[in-house]
Amino acid sequence: MLQVEKKRLYGIVGVVIFAVELTLCFNGPFSFVHRPTIMLFPPFQENIAPGDEERLMAYLEQQFALGGSFTLVDNRSLEEHIIRTDPDRIMEHADPKNVDEAHAMAKEMDLERFGTITIWPRRGSFEISVYIRDVREKRSLKSGHFKSSSFEDFLAGLDIEGEPLNISEVMKNKTKGIGFADYIVLALLGLQLITALIALTGKDPGFLIEVLLAPSIIIFLFALIHALSANLDYVQRYIASGGQLRLAKNTALAQLYAVLRYGPLILLNGYLYGIHSLKTFRLPGLSRPDNLLEKWIKPWAFGWTLLSALLFALSFPNFISLNGFGFLGWIALVPLMLVLIASPPVRAVAYGVIFGVIQALILNYWLGTYKYVTLHMTAIAHFGEYLLFMIPLVLTVKLSRRWGFLTVPLAWTVFDYLRSIGILGFPWGLVGSSQYRFIPLIQIASLSGVWGIGYVVLMVNAALAWTAASWSMNWNWKGLISGNRSSGSRYSISCGWIVRSLPLTIAAAVFLISLGTGSLLLLDLRHRMNNAPDSALIIALQQNTDPRKREHRENTDKLMELTALALEEAGEKADLILWPEGGFRLDLRNWGDPEKGETRWGKMAGDFMSYQKGLETWLVTGTQDHDEITLKDGSVKRMNFNSSVFLNEKGEIVDFYHKMHLVPFSEYFPLDKEKFSWLSDMFSKYNISNWSVGDERKVIAHPKMNIFTPICFEDVFSDHIRRFVLNDADVILNMSNDYWSLSPVEGRQHGILSLFRAVENQRPLIRSSCSGYTVAIDASGRILPGSPEAYTEGWVTARVPLPKKRLTLYTHWGDWFPKLCLGVLILTLSLIILFRIISYLRSGSKDSTEKVIFTIVPQIRLASNDNILSPSDKRL
Repeated sequence: MLQVEKKRLYGIVGVVIFAVELTLCFNGPFSFVHRPTIMLFPPFQENIAPGDEERLMAYLEQQFALGGSFTLVDNRSLEEHIIRTDPDRIMEHADPKNVDEAHAMAKEMDLERFGTITIWPRRGSFEISVYIRDVREKRSLKSGHFKSSSFEDFLAGLDIEGEPLNISEVMKNKTKGIGFADYIVLALLGLQLITALIALTGKDPGFLIEVLLAPSIIIFLFALIHALSANLDYVQRYIASGGQLRLAKNTALAQLYAVLRYGPLILLNGYLYGIHSLKTFRLPGLSRPDNLLEKWIKPWAFGWTLLSALLFALSFPNFISLNGFGFLGWIALVPLMLVLIASPPVRAVAYGVIFGVIQALILNYWLGTYKYVTLHMTAIAHFGEYLLFMIPLVLTVKLSRRWGFLTVPLAWTVFDYLRSIGILGFPWGLVGSSQYRFIPLIQIASLSGVWGIGYVVLMVNAALAWTAASWSMNWNWKGLISGNRSSGSRYSISCGWIVRSLPLTIAAAVFLISLGTGSLLLLDLRHRMNNAPDSALIIALQQNTDPRKREHRENTDKLMELTALALEEAGEKADLILWPEGGFRLDLRNWGDPEKGETRWGKMAGDFMSYQKGLETWLVTGTQDHDEITLKDGSVKRMNFNSSVFLNEKGEIVDFYHKMHLVPFSEYFPLDKEKFSWLSDMFSKYNISNWSVGDERKVIAHPKMNIFTPICFEDVFSDHIRRFVLNDADVILNMSNDYWSLSPVEGRQHGILSLFRAVENQRPLIRSSCSGYTVAIDASGRILPGSPEAYTEGWVTARVPLPKKRLTLYTHWGDWFPKLCLGVLILTLSLIILFRIISYLRSGSKDSTEKVIFTIVPQIRLASNDNILSPSDKRL
């Protein structure tokens, strides 16, 4: 234990850090600020050419985004809003003509601020005034007048004297307020104060140090990741950089902010944790193998947990290697499992939750480039998931004792399955998906789904952990070893390894059987593919733009250009061209109407259909579609869908598919908006798309094959895809937009998750992404060559064999394996409990019921002791 003086010194420093950091939260350059939503409306006057108006608006929006005082909503969102809510209105021209109209539109879009622009006609100069107004009160909050010698000089940022205009600084309007992420910071500081006050009383803060250290590291990483984007979320960074997302301004100040706010907390608590652990580590008499847990695991449990989280995250595509280090998956969970064995139950649960949040943060760090709050929400979601999982997992570990190497893989497999289903399913980080390059092994997914691969990996991890722990826990599988074993004897140690080899033997058998089965399945599949009676030539495009940024014409033109180049390179007629999600952004059902042929978007829809007819081949592209339903009160409700459209070689629309599995809290709000109005209001500030949910799994008959198009992350859900295949599908065509992540890591992670849909159903998969991972994957999960690099323009051309159809066991039976694991787990734990009750009753003891419970779950009592096992406990 630490000396009282050191505890009190820690307490004093902790209180000082709390006071300083709390002051900085509300004062100075790093204080909390609220960034109200704002839209800049085009000038009301008609004394500027349309092309110049677009350039002017782009420049002013860029300046406002760089200022960092507002959450800027792109002016083109107004057009998008009207297209989706009242399409006919745009034909009358959407732009407001005066302040009252602008205020009404801003209010309709639920903005907090709106900006108006006045251009002053002057000879020999260009002058404008910009006004920021409050939506609720319509009053002017701030204004700026800017004068340049010419329009071009204004766009160059020069005033009439040739000096910088500094619009971003002049129009800054710092608004105090506390956001969602700020409450988390305040909670962290409050925990630091509580810990410091406990230390000031002379008491040991104990486990609170680690409880404080974990979120300090997590939130510091949040802030650092966001700082790398200059504290701008995706939309603001896109606007500020004119679409060149990698050109963020200098981020040194933002990174300094992260270090100053969280660095002192990490250093103080990390130092105390280190000297605490070193003191235990240096105790004499802990060098024997049977003290592995006592010396090496328990004192450093938090460190081992962090290591396990890092190794686990690195086993997938990551910021170091786009391929990931799949071999780490076989050992990554060993440190965590040893921590769960060695720690008292409550601490074991806490370490498990820390593992879950840290690995999710490292694995999904790219979410921080989208919106700061998105990464926080992901961490909170994983906190809840792992808390609910770790409680039963730790009880399973403590109850199963030496048989835990059998029960833990079952439990974790069930957990991976449960967190991947439902409206909130998020299957990133599935244990089995780390092995996507181990082609022979992953073929067993055609029998068990990706869950079977995960089970094999988990079994190996558990076998290693339980074998290592068996020395400290005195576990063996050939009868209990009596206490006369001479400690440290070479003979006894070698015998010990022999009697403790059962977990490794079983794990090796499971691995070899799985590998052998997968190899046989692979040989059969390749034989069928090599002897396929027909094949199809499919070209998937990657245009390296984000169609959500309303550059509809530019985006479509780029895809047309790349299609021509790809067809020229192929040298033959393609059977199908695949464009990505949002490839043709406009609603063809609406704008293809001949009555709208003379409108801006009507002309674009007509041009697109003419282009498609000239291709003389099938084109499948992401788009949007709508439907209208009449409600009971006679009103008409418009439903908008994130969709794909299938066009045949004659230029005819064959059908639409409406996305069924939408991204919760991004593409739609999955809860009751009235019951959860506070949550709905919060997410409405982050541009939820509010798509409607599709209700039909459509498989479309192409002359050569039956195809379907899971959109975006629909391809990561096993059961969802297999139900399409059951409808007689031959080829999986995924269309995605991974451009927003700004990281090739997200696109690669998404791609390897979808890879398992090909293996599970033995169907080829072709992915077209705006930018991320455009790739062709054959039915065995082999990644075909020719994929373009992330964030470049390109395409992949794939010759897809079409063998005679055969449904896999997984396609037939679905997720039977994790359900079987759940049944076996319940049966196994029931037998363990029954055996212990019988053993207790046979002992003839008449002790209290409480002791019966402790006999059933002995580790709950044992884990609270200072030693791993006392001599009397070893007899249990």
